[in-house]
Amino acid sequence: MPNKTVYIREGDQELWDKAESIAGGSLSGLLTKLLKEYVPSREEKPLKGDDGMERIVLEIGMGPETRRKVAFTGKWLASDGISRYGGRHTAYYTPKGNIVVHSDYDTTGDDYHVYDDIEAMSQETNGDEPLYSPEFLVEIAAELGEEYVEELDI
Repeated sequence: MPNKTVYIREGDQELWDKAESIAGGSLSGLLTKLLKEYVPSREEKPLKGDDGMERIVLEIGMGPETRRKVAFTGKWLASDGISRYGGRHTAYYTPKGNIVVHSDYDTTGDDYHVYDDIEAMSQETNGDEPLYSPEFLVEIAAELGEEYVEELDI
């Protein structure tokens, strides 16, 4: 049977010991299970239908002294018009399966954020309020051939 040696930092020993105990003494089984979840989430995720990927160039920053351009390959997914915070968000899908959201605010300028998935986007907040509207998340999910269900904390 093949084997791998994993070296851990001394400061992480307690965490590894707890994980081994919770896993019933089999770190190998636990690591394999976690890798089966991790690898597919990091592999390129094909879009359903025509991928439509192209070079996207965004201008970010505020004012001439801080403006710069960033570029990536992606596909437009959705725009939310004017959000509840006075900005506009546009979402793109990348070949690596990430979601890039370009945010354009008159008061703070343009910026972008990269998310692993819609769930990660839904956790983003502005104070106590979600940053992205459920309608925006539903539209993105539909473009990806997925369903977004808003989880209520009640």
